[in-house]
This record gives sequence, structure tokens and C-alpha cells, in this order.
Amino acid sequence: MILILAIVGFTILLIGMILILKDFSRFILHKIKKISFPKEFVDFGEQAVSVYTICIISIIGFLFYKFTIAFIDYFLTKDLISFFVLMRGVFTTNTELQNPISPQNILSGMFLTPAVQFITFYLIFRAIRTFMFTINHHYNTTVYREGDVLFFGFLTVLLFMFLDIFFYSQNIPLASKIAHFSYLAISKISSFCYFLAIAHIHLLKYKHYKETLPTYVKLNRFANNVIFSPFKVVFLTYAIGIILYLPFYTGIQFIENNFAILLFSLFFGGVFFFTLKTVLSKGFNYIGVILLAESPEYISPNPILFNHTIEKKLIIGQVLFVVLLFLLKVKIFFFLLFFFLLFGVVYLIFLLTIYFIHLGISILHAQWWLRLSIPNIKMKIIREYLIANVKGTLKAGSPMLAIILMTVVILSFFPKKFVNKNDNFILSAFDKADVPLFVESTGGNDCIPISYDQIPDFLLKCIYIQEDRCFPVQNSFLPKNYLRSSNWHGFSFAIFYRMFMGGGGSNLNMQLIKNMGYPKTFPQDIQRKFYEIIASYQLSLQCNPEDIISHYLNRVSVNGGQGHSGIMTASLYTFGLPPNKLNYLEVMYLVLTLKRGSQFRIDSGFINYQDAERYKKEIKKTLVTKAEVWQEHGLITKKELVRLKSNDLRFLNKKFRPASLTTTNEFLKKQLNEYSLQGKTFLTSISQQNQQSILTAVGDFERKFKNYLQKRDYSLYSAALVVNVKTGEIIAHHGGSTGVTDLTTLGSGSPMASLIKPFLLLEMLEEKINVSLYDGKIPGKYTPNNSNHIYSNRYVGVTEILSKSLNAPVVNIREVTSPIELYSNVENRFKQMGIPPDPFLYIEDSERTNEIVLNYPLGSRNMTLLNIAQAYQTLLNDGVLIKLSLFKSAFNPLTNKTIQFPRIKKQIYNSINTNDIKKGLTHTLEGTASYIKPYLPQNQTFYIKTGTSDKAKHGYTVLSDGEVLIITYISYGKIIHENLELNNTPPIPHESGGHSAAVLAALIYNQIRMSI
Repeated sequence: MILILAIVGFTILLIGMILILKDFSRFILHKIKKISFPKEFVDFGEQAVSVYTICIISIIGFLFYKFTIAFIDYFLTKDLISFFVLMRGVFTTNTELQNPISPQNILSGMFLTPAVQFITFYLIFRAIRTFMFTINHHYNTTVYREGDVLFFGFLTVLLFMFLDIFFYSQNIPLASKIAHFSYLAISKISSFCYFLAIAHIHLLKYKHYKETLPTYVKLNRFANNVIFSPFKVVFLTYAIGIILYLPFYTGIQFIENNFAILLFSLFFGGVFFFTLKTVLSKGFNYIGVILLAESPEYISPNPILFNHTIEKKLIIGQVLFVVLLFLLKVKIFFFLLFFFLLFGVVYLIFLLTIYFIHLGISILHAQWWLRLSIPNIKMKIIREYLIANVKGTLKAGSPMLAIILMTVVILSFFPKKFVNKNDNFILSAFDKADVPLFVESTGGNDCIPISYDQIPDFLLKCIYIQEDRCFPVQNSFLPKNYLRSSNWHGFSFAIFYRMFMGGGGSNLNMQLIKNMGYPKTFPQDIQRKFYEIIASYQLSLQCNPEDIISHYLNRVSVNGGQGHSGIMTASLYTFGLPPNKLNYLEVMYLVLTLKRGSQFRIDSGFINYQDAERYKKEIKKTLVTKAEVWQEHGLITKKELVRLKSNDLRFLNKKFRPASLTTTNEFLKKQLNEYSLQGKTFLTSISQQNQQSILTAVGDFERKFKNYLQKRDYSLYSAALVVNVKTGEIIAHHGGSTGVTDLTTLGSGSPMASLIKPFLLLEMLEEKINVSLYDGKIPGKYTPNNSNHIYSNRYVGVTEILSKSLNAPVVNIREVTSPIELYSNVENRFKQMGIPPDPFLYIEDSERTNEIVLNYPLGSRNMTLLNIAQAYQTLLNDGVLIKLSLFKSAFNPLTNKTIQFPRIKKQIYNSINTNDIKKGLTHTLEGTASYIKPYLPQNQTFYIKTGTSDKAKHGYTVLSDGEVLIITYISYGKIIHENLELNNTPPIPHESGGHSAAVLAALIYNQIRMSI
């Protein structure tokens, strides 16, 4: 269908030319009628050789045109993808890169493309004349005349136009297809205009042509003023070219309004025909008249483009380029050399074929007694003709070949930088078992990036078999499978035979370029594939295969593209599992759904992807049949086939939701946002197993406290963090069973109560102050009560203060040191740990000194559970801060790199002093935490600190065995105006953190201990 429409469009062009340029058409028809099979072989003007050589020049010119566009666009673009899109030259409003009104697109597509085409036809015209003059000069004959230059130049234009139309042919809806070919045909009429303008300007050099033109045609003043001025002819013809190219350039043919398409067609077509008919057509038509009447006899040599000195320097420069390429990039040198040799061999084979066919015909037509002598005579002539023909062709095409070579060398030495952009990448967090704990949702075409290390080997094998079998060895010195290779430095030989046998032939490099350049619609034209090859070649130069396949799998549409892209998202959507958890059968299914569309083909027809569960037996049969073919060809092993046959398809086909509670999702999301610049896919220290353990413990706690879960219209809220003391890794999280508010990072936290006491005593030890504090009232000063309302009225040390969580001694710090100064030093330690200050606490406020002296040591300081965990990790780790970390690494899909997060260590306290505090914490089981002693393993050392805030609104417990640190929090709360209120609430159960939060901590410890 595409070829038929291309031929129809081509025919329309010829008819239009005949109607406008009648005499020029008569000249062409006259030349065609004179064509006859030459009687003598020595007639070097034989049609076969001439047409073949002109075809070669036309192909070289066409490649020059395409590579010059690439050369220009190289300097107009910033990255490889925009370079690829700009080279195609046809734009739509689908994406920003394809916007036809962007400055670089206007400059390249609207103005420079027609200019390059004009220059191309000038060089082709020069090349034809150079070739014909070379042959005439070699044999000292007039085999070729100016009329032959125009005639064969006309054939070159036809071939050039046909190639261009064929390159832009694509499979689109019929109305758009007709408009597409109409605009394409209209835009290519400019090729005739360029060629005729060049021929006309050339003939103006002949006095007779210039004098007889106004006598043959009647020209108005404007036409007369233009037609005899080479500059004005060029300018007006170029303007016509822009007008003709404009509708095709803007992509109007792709709009859905057929009436609008028709209006645009009529407008631009009318402007062209009016301009050509009233100004240029009469002058151009006279070319045919003069050539029919009295064609100039001789072809004079072309004026040189450069003087001999410059030409010599250019040749030396090209040689140096080649030598430098060989020395610096040997592999690329052989890659380019392969194609130049291939082109040369094909050229010579066809040329020799023509000669020898003619030789055979000459022998058959000769008398029988001459047949033996003809071959010897003619072989000498063939050799001479061959040398003359090759010499003439190289001389004719050398300027264009030089530009092509220069462009290829520049693209090889300085490939456009590949920048991986994807607005669909979302944040996600996985545990070490590759279980997704958090997946961001934007409601769009989300993509969870996957790194190369996460891709299972069998998935890679299947993709290579299905899409690009030479992909892993694309950087080899020689192509694998030779002319059927799918990938050699990004170049696909498979395109050429698949164009006739079916299938696209694009390798994975090309598919990645296409997916990024055209994310919504894929123009199926050869032009796109041509520039895909140029782009994928540059991609291969700067990216290794591992990076390319990672980028590809993070963008490709899988399983029908059900609102997602990328292999990870598709795997989770289709089976609820990441790719490395899939069996072989499921892997193969995903690979065979890489193509766009909404249906999967089975033996009995097509099924929608959403209905896959109902047809999984039929799907398995299809997959197994395909796998058996692969095994027969040695692409997979028998063991893999057997394993695949034993697998089953576990279809889910619905949006994946991680099992984590909403509050844990909020916790992860908040932390991820802080690291979002470093990556998109994170490996978290939290594991699904630990999360399940903590949820089990919370369930046990709620059953144990079922009578306390509701108090009036308040609900009991709980939260917990579990930290590895030695590594600083957060290994489990519980932010609350209901609601969306994460209690471990809520605001500035809640009053930390007695949890602050160890740090006050530790600071005293750091300042070499003896911890011997009075447990009783000091005359003239207010002293708070202890929790048991009893004073011992004696001096007590670290152990007794911490085990019983005494209030009076810590307030009586005022006896031995300046309390404000001590509290400030405690805050400075917190600052070193990265713990933010309490926004409501002003230690230096002199008007509140008495209030601070009394309340700070009792825990009026607000702190989140996360920051409390950081403080206690430092204390229990012998005073060495290890910055709490939730993530071990992050994969950045834009750079395709995985970043390992370093552990940030800092000595905050003296280890001797922290050991003294830790010893005191080991006695808490005999004091405020005695209630939970039955819950914990016997004969094991625990470091425990409980805390209950003022009026028992909040309860805390810190529990650790020296390796695992657990911090729990209890409070009543309720939702008021969509905000969680935790302060003006009833007292917690038993009005004690040691009797509530401590139980939760003990239950969590027992569960976590079993899972680590």
C-alpha cells in the first residue's frame, strides 16, 4: 500500500510538470524516444552504463543531503535524542521536542532543509557534468552534450524524489495517509524547481540562450526582472521551496480534521502554482526549447569550487582524519572502512555485470568466426572503460563524499551526548529480598526504574533472542552473522532483509532511541530508521550494552502498557512480583508482550491482556511452543525448557500496592523526598519480614490492651522504631495502625519525658562532674516529686537515678553546676548528632530561667521518635554517632549508576562515660521497667529507659540488647479538623510508659529477635 501511494504521488508530480512545463516535457520525451540499444560496444554513451552511473551519483547526492542535514542538526542540538528528532524534519505537537514552532526546529526544518536540498541539486548537477566532461575528455569525443546533462539530471531528480518519498512513507490512517503523500509530493516539486533553476542559471552563460529567451516567451516586467538575475532566481526558487515544504514540515497531515487538511493543501498548492506559473515557469520551460532546437555541443569543465592549494589541503586533511581515526579509535576505523569497502564492492559488481552482459550480447550478435576473438578485444576495452568510469564517478562525487566522510568522522569522534530523561520515573523502596515496600503513585504512566543487577539472566536471554540477538556483542570488531547481524555498533543489517520479509529489524539501541524520541506515537517511515541508525551508532560509542538494556527496560511498554511503563512496573502489575521473583514462563510472557497493543496472540486468535487469567492454559501452550522452537535452534537449553514447562502463570493484572501500612508509606516517602536527587529506586534497611514481625507484635499489644484502645472519643495510638545500634540502620518501623500520620516523625515531636535523663548525667560525666545528686527537697527551691512520691533524702548516683527514673536528683543538678550551661551543652551534643532544636524551647531566655531549670531535666524538650532513636544509638554505641540510615543504596536511572550511601560516623561522647550510663540502664528491669520482666528472655542484659510525660499524656520506652534498639511511643489522640491531636488527651493506660510502651517494646523485641 505504501509503495502504491508512493508511485501515485510520484505520478502526480510528473503530470503537474508536464502541464506547467510543456516544452521541457517535450524535450524529455524526445530524449527518451531516441534511446535505442547501441549497436557498437565502443559507444560509451550506452544507456545502461550511463543510467547506472547517474543512479550512483543520485544515491551519493541523496546520502549527502541526509548527512548534511545531520551535520547541521548536530550543532543545533544539545543531546542525542533531540538530535535524532530534529534530523527527521517532520514535526507534530505530541512532545516538546517535536514542536514545529520551536526555534531550532524552525531553523532546521523550515529554512535549512530546503537550502541543503538546493545545494544538493547544485552539486549533483556539477557531478553529472563533471562525469560527462571526464568521459568526453578521456576519449576526446562528444559522446555527452549539455542536453545529456539536463536529461540525465532530470532522471537523477526523479530518482532523488522517489527515494525521498519512499524514505518518508509510513503506515498511518487512510485520510492522513493520502494527505501525507499529497504534502510529500507537493514538497518534492521543489526538487524540479531547484534543478531547473540551476540549469537555467547555467544556460544563461550562453549568449544565444540569453538573447533568444525574451523573443520566444512574453515576460512581464517582474518576471523579466527576475528571470535574468541568477541571485533573484535562486532566492525566489528557494522561497518556493520553503512554501512547498511548510505543510509537510508542520505535520498538518497528521491532524484528524480532513477538511482542514484539504484547505491547507489547496492554499499551499495554489501559492506554488501561482508563483511558478507567473514568474518562473516560462523561463524554465524555455530550457526545453533551446535544447530541442540547438543544444550546445560541448560540455565545458565546471568552475572549480576551490583553488588547487585549498583542494590539496582538504585532501591532506581528510587523510590525516583517517589516520587519526585509525590511531585513536581502531574499532571505529574498521567499522567505517567496512562500509566504504562494501559500497565499493557493490558498485564494481553491478558495473562489471552491466559490461559483461553487454559483452555476452555482442558475442551472440557477431558472426560465428568472430566470436572467439571478440572476448579478448573487448576485455581490454572493458578494463579501460572500467577505469575511466570509476575515475569519472569518483571525481564527480568527491565533494559530496568528502562531506559525508567528515560528518561520519565528527559523529564518531564526538557523538552527541546521550541524556536519559524520563518524567515517568517514580520513587520506590525495596528491601534486600527485592520486595517493594513503597511505590510512589502519580496516577500517570509510572515507571519504577530497575538497575542492570536486578535484571534476571533468563529475562536478558529472552529479550536478546526476541529482539536483538547480536546485542551483547555489538562492540565486536567484525559483525556477527555478517549481513544478517541485528546489531553492530548500533547498525542493523537485519533492517534490509526484514523490509521485504516482514518485521521492523530495529535493534535494541534503535528501539531505545525511538521510544525516547517518540514516546506517544511511532512514525513508521524509513527516514526515521535511517536516522535511528545514526543515533544508535552514537549511542553504542558512549554506552555499554548493560547501560543500554537498563535504559531500554526502564522505558519500554510491556503487557499492553496498562498505565505503566518499564519492566519492573509491568512485572508488579502483571504478577505482583519483581522480575527476579518470576519463573521462566512468566519471564517469557513479559518478553513476548514488549510490543505496543492491547492483545496477546494465541493459537485460536487474540485475547486482551486483561483477560489473560481466563486463558492462561492457552497462553502457556503458545509460550511453550515458542520456547521449543528456540531450543531447537540452540537458543535456550533443554534444562531451561524443562523448567519452563513445569512453571505456571500467576496472573494478577491489577495495580500493585505494597503491603506496608499507610503510616510506613508516609515515613518512607518523607525520607525518600530528601534523597530524591540522588536516585529513584532505593534499597532500604527495613525488610518485609521485620515489618511483618512488628505488625504481629502490635497486634498482640492491641489484644492485650483491648480494654484501653478507646477512652471516650479518643483512640490509643502507638509507634515504634527498630534500629541496628552498630550500623545505624533502621530495620523496622511502625508509625501507627490507623490514619495516615506517621508518629515517628510528626512535627517537632512530643515532650520526651525521662528519656532525656541519661543525657543530662552523661553530660555531667563529660564535664568531669561527679554524679552524686540529692534526692530530696532543697530549702527555698521548688523540687518536683518522684514518680513514687517518695524522696530518699540522700545523694544518689547514675544507677539509682536511671533505674527508678528519679526526678528530684536531676533537677538538683543546680546544686553542682550551672543548669542552663549544662542544658546548653546537652543541646550542642544533640546538634552534633543532627537533631534539630525544639522550636518552643529557649534555654537562653532569662525570663524563663526558673521554668527551664525545672522542666528541661523532666523532659519538656520536644523530640521526634526518629531523633530519640539517633540519640540513643549514639549512647549505646559507646558514644560513636552513626547517622541513622533508612537506605543502603540508590539507583539513579538518569546516569544508570547505583550510589552506595556511606556511613557517617562521629565520636560524640567518651566511651568510658557512656559505659557508666549503660550500666545504669541495665538496672531498669528492677525499677520502672519491672513490669515487662516476664516478657523478656531471662539471663540476658538489656538497656532500658522508660518515660512518662507530664500528666501521663505520652509514654516511651527504649529497649536494647546492645545490638538492636527499640523505641516505642504511646498516646491517646483524635482527629480534629483533619489534624491529629495528641496533647490535650487523657492519660495513657496505667499512666505509665513502663506499663504500656514498655510492653509494646518487649513484644516487638521478641518478634524481631526471631526474624533477624
